Amino acid sequence: MNITIREATRNDAEQISQLIVPLTQKFVCPTWDESVHHIVLNSMSAEKIAEYIASNYYYLVAEDQNQQVIGVGGIRDFAHLYHLFVKEDHQGQGLSSQLWRQLMSIALTNGNSGSFRF
Repeated sequence: MNITIREATRNDAEQISQLIVPLTQKFVCPTWDESVHHIVLNSMSAEKIAEYIASNYYYLVAEDQNQQVIGVGGIRDFAHLYHLFVKEDHQGQGLSSQLWRQLMSIALTNGNSGSFRF
């Protein structure tokens, strides 16, 4: 499969949100108290993602040949891994590792000394 990784723009916010909200509901929310689910999911809305991209967050998206977002990685202040998600049918193929390696490289280029928070 032909996959392209590129810097995300605010125009990608809707697709990013559509990818990460269901994955968070399925894999993350069951591990947290229900009282915080709405807060977490609201922080992943398209509006919030667009705000992040316009501020001190750096996002990469992985797209398939149809320009559909199948993976996303986001880092805040080039130091804190904020989002790293891959569509379920593309998991297990090394895509999250590729996204993380590219985010690390970009962070190091932008002043990170090699220390990351997760």
